[in-house]
Amino acid sequence: MKAKFATLVLAAALVSGTAMAQGTTAAAPAKQSFVQKMIAAKKAKAAAAAAAKPAATKAAAPVAAKAAAAKATVNNGQTQQRTAKSLACSKQADSKNIHGQARKSFMEKCKKA
Repeated sequence: MKAKFATLVLAAALVSGTAMAQGTTAAAPAKQSFVQKMIAAKKAKAAAAAAAKPAATKAAAPVAAKAAAAKATVNNGQTQQRTAKSLACSKQADSKNIHGQARKSFMEKCKKA
């Protein structure tokens, strides 16, 4: 019953909305210019973000390199630095799609080698 009523109300709103829109032609240009302003504002914002992106990327590159070289892990509440050897072995295990116990034994062998 509620679904039928909601459908009826929605249909009435759509019908009356199109009838009202046909009778008011003066409001259409105002809405169109507002939409055009919004589109222009979004384009300007996107252009500003694109212009700022290369500078942010250049500044973030050394930080990202340092973070990758000194990646920290938490083990029982203690922070440990991962060595370059450990990170290299982890990348090898990822490329070989090794998981679980096989990954653990692979990492042990790789770090000893």
